[in-house]
Amino acid sequence: DSTLTVNLYSVTVTTTRDGNTITGYSVFNRPISYSPHLDDVSFPLYPNKKWSSSWRWSGGGYSGQGSTYARVGTWEKISVPAGTFLAIRVDVTHSWESGSAAITYWYAPEVNRFAKYKGPLGNVELVSYRPVPR
Repeated sequence: DSTLTVNLYSVTVTTTRDGNTITGYSVFNRPISYSPHLDDVSFPLYPNKKWSSSWRWSGGGYSGQGSTYARVGTWEKISVPAGTFLAIRVDVTHSWESGSAAITYWYAPEVNRFAKYKGPLGNVELVSYRPVPR
């Protein structure tokens, strides 16, 4: 399984090739790792698809367990600085011993990634992209 490392708000996040988080920062701004990973996405995405999973987390001398519940919404036309895209909405809730975090993202197949995100890190929108020849 290959991974992708991205810099988000000056924070290095490592994900699976599909975009599921392996390492990053917690909602308390502390380094954290997940095993096997957070299930933010489960391809293929289609309206009304649902999934759930369990995972373990560790960081800052602490560890615990968590779960994910996700539901795919409908296709929506979204506009972000990089352009206008047809994207599918995904609502995800991650829960752990002391709380939960809800995120919504819009996955745009044209750019092969999330074009818009709303969650604990704030709002993130795709600014630019360069198509890769297939």
